[in-house]
Amino acid sequence: MADTNQNPNPQAPKPPDWATANNQDQSPNLDSQTQPPKPITDSNIDLNQNQVNNSNSSTLPPASLPPSTTNPVSDSSPTITHSIDLNPSNPSSNQVPTDTSPSSNTPTQPNSNPSLDTGTNQNLNSDSNPTPEPQNITPPFTSPTDLPTNPLASLNTAGLNSPNQSVEAINTQFNQMDSQPDNQNNSNLANSNQATSDQPANPQSDSPNLPPSNNPPPPPPSFTSNINPAPSQNNSSASVNFNKKSPIKTILTILFLIIFLAGGAYAIINFVLPIFQSTAGSDSTSTQTGNQTPAKSITLTYWGLWEPRSVMQEVFSQFESDNPGVTIRYELQDKDSYRTRLQTAIDTGVGPDIFRMHNTWLPILKDHINPDSNNLINLSEFFPVVSSDLSVGGLTYAVPIGFDSLALYYNPELFEKAGQQPPKTWDQLIEAARAITTKDQDGNIQIAGVGLGDAASIDNFSDILGLMILQQGGDPAKPTSEATRIAVEAYTAFATRPNYNFWSDSLGNSTYAFAQGRVGMIFAPSWRAFEIQEINPSLSFKTTEVPQLGGSKVAWATYWAESVSKHSKNPELAWKLIAFLTKDENLIKMYQAQSQIRSFGEIYPKTELASSLLGDDIISAFVTQGSFAKSWYLSSRTWDDGINDNIIKYYEDAINTILSRASDTPKALTTAETGIERTLSRFGIQ
Repeated sequence: MADTNQNPNPQAPKPPDWATANNQDQSPNLDSQTQPPKPITDSNIDLNQNQVNNSNSSTLPPASLPPSTTNPVSDSSPTITHSIDLNPSNPSSNQVPTDTSPSSNTPTQPNSNPSLDTGTNQNLNSDSNPTPEPQNITPPFTSPTDLPTNPLASLNTAGLNSPNQSVEAINTQFNQMDSQPDNQNNSNLANSNQATSDQPANPQSDSPNLPPSNNPPPPPPSFTSNINPAPSQNNSSASVNFNKKSPIKTILTILFLIIFLAGGAYAIINFVLPIFQSTAGSDSTSTQTGNQTPAKSITLTYWGLWEPRSVMQEVFSQFESDNPGVTIRYELQDKDSYRTRLQTAIDTGVGPDIFRMHNTWLPILKDHINPDSNNLINLSEFFPVVSSDLSVGGLTYAVPIGFDSLALYYNPELFEKAGQQPPKTWDQLIEAARAITTKDQDGNIQIAGVGLGDAASIDNFSDILGLMILQQGGDPAKPTSEATRIAVEAYTAFATRPNYNFWSDSLGNSTYAFAQGRVGMIFAPSWRAFEIQEINPSLSFKTTEVPQLGGSKVAWATYWAESVSKHSKNPELAWKLIAFLTKDENLIKMYQAQSQIRSFGEIYPKTELASSLLGDDIISAFVTQGSFAKSWYLSSRTWDDGINDNIIKYYEDAINTILSRASDTPKALTTAETGIERTLSRFGIQ
């Protein structure tokens, strides 16, 4: 007998390593001996405009910076140091000088400190801020492993958030970043080279000494993952754009989008798609089975009896091919206590979708079955007994894919020797049995005429007794009724009356005795033929219809059918499979597959199709009896531990009591009737 699993509350993504790494050793530090710079107040710095303003046009006091710590590359490699002049009135001081003298192993010392005028803004990433083309740039990192994965990593983690940080330290740090041999700086270096050609270099100093300041350092600016360039007015001024974007706002935005997308996907899968699938299915659904393609993967569990999967495989594969996404899991069950296990599994909700049941089990399992509410099955195509056994109130609860009955097996060789013909009535049967029965000089039966009379040695005795009761017009539910009593007495007469003594339990089991050629006739269902052939493959035998008392014909029906559990998650699909199995072409395929492992397959349960089996010496009798067969709760070998087994036990006890002469027939049947009424009441049968 359908899942969106998106997490509507994802955790905020973990920041990358470069955003939290400690690169303090790569950032420029102010000399601890230098006087702290004068703090810059809101009157002379505006972070929103990314400009440093000075209304008094005063100059900052000089501040000493540490010497440049560039690493020598080779003895002949020049060392490049940067300085930035923030004075807009002196454009030439905004140049980055290049020291063309050969580098030695000793780092280059900075020159004298120039005075820096305030009121200057600078775009640190803009092409308008020229930098010279380096000959060899010495990276400010001690080893390749010190390189950050993002050039801004050092800004975020180099101590800029310290309360004592100053703008000069920021400028110096940008100078160091410009000297990184990163692929991302190649384009900036090329642009800087072009800009430098239009302006003279400033040979005065390599790094500035800022004038002292009495103001405390301003609060550090908040850096995000990138610095966007601001529009520049000329080549000597630029602005620093600090993109302030709250990470909480970003997370909430992402969370909202995830919830929105998850909700949309859920609505589409659970509401929109089923509408389109239902519309498409209704256009392609057949009036018999429907051809709606399942929307998702579905497994149908099928509990079977008797037939191995090899018999069912071809039709299962075809159904799975016709219904993409459907898988049939066929599980062959053990016959012992099968009904009890089945009912328990269904009650606990772990049972199969489809299961096999006996035709007499409907009163037991009716409340556990999901009937064919779509009328996929047309029971008028089947033998009449199927409709009377398996439908209630116009609803079909189970459908057979095979049929069986009770026929009269006979030995042609013994009949020919006794000069008899297969009997059509009970009188003819008695005559043939008397003629075939052979006794020794002591009166012991050597060859029995017919296997009838007791309950212990006669296989399927309950089916035979039920047939005789129905033919007599009796009600098996009422053993003390006259018709039922007469039938019971007629059955036991074959073991108690001298004129009808055609059987002896000394011959053993009736089926085995027939296979050994020691009994002329037995009553048995079709599958007994396989046992007989296995016991004695050389034995020649045939079947004929059961003898009649006269009037309307009555035969005995006992067969198995397929049904659907009320707890199946896909009952319509399960019934669709059963309807598929009952198609003529699929019944033929299964019959052919069964015939590969035994002498013949299950007899077709459909009237017209079964007629194709006429003419066979074994099968024909079962086919012709299908039109007038009846059933009741005396079917043997159902292993139901319920209605059949209980009622059979009461009749068995009555027969054994009569044969042992422990009690007369009426009294034995009265005891049986009490137990039978209790059993029928237990299963709700009136």
